[in-house]
Amino acid sequence: MTITDFTVRKKSYRYLTTQASYPNHDSKAVLDAFDPTKDLQLQDLTVLGPKYLTANQQARFNSIHRQAYEIHQRAERNCRKLLMGKVHWSPQMQQKWDRLHLYHLLILGHKQVRTSSRKAPRLLKKTGLSDAWKLLESALQAKWHLEYQAYKEVKRKRVQQWRLEYLENRSAAVQKAKKSNIKARTRRTQVQRMAQKEETRRRRKAQGKGFSGGLQQIKVAQDGTSH
Repeated sequence: MTITDFTVRKKSYRYLTTQASYPNHDSKAVLDAFDPTKDLQLQDLTVLGPKYLTANQQARFNSIHRQAYEIHQRAERNCRKLLMGKVHWSPQMQQKWDRLHLYHLLILGHKQVRTSSRKAPRLLKKTGLSDAWKLLESALQAKWHLEYQAYKEVKRKRVQQWRLEYLENRSAAVQKAKKSNIKARTRRTQVQRMAQKEETRRRRKAQGKGFSGGLQQIKVAQDGTSH
């Protein structure tokens, strides 16, 4: 059983490969597909371009490419992807990350390290720590250490609970929005129909259509009688 790092489709993965995952291939045969020499062979053939490849070179290129592609597909289907410290997102966890990132940026500023001129002011406003930029480097280091200890504590005890609460609140908000959007959608449809009718009426009037058969003018004689 081995843990191996490699890249599949421009994404980095760490997989746990076992003999049981491949009944017909051992793990070494699978990992041979990621041998850099194969990439070099493909690169050597690709430099010429398909226009200048002979039939033998094209068959060789397709053979190497097909073998790598098939083993990549088999690896993605059968290998077990390991969790490498992923933390579920929630608004409360985002606040912890923002505070840690703010103190880190301010510490780098004291060390004359170039940082973003926009990110720190945004985090100062977002976190409500408007006076943090006045602290000395030693005070910032102490603040960062305390925040990191608190972050590790909530990460171990509260992250799952906060995530479930966030998902429940989102689900309730979505259901409420679906119910309220029915009336909003009806009103929007009615307004669109009214606008279409008005546009059609003005267009037909400009074209002189649809205005026959009605009373258009009244003639009045000198004696005051109408015709």
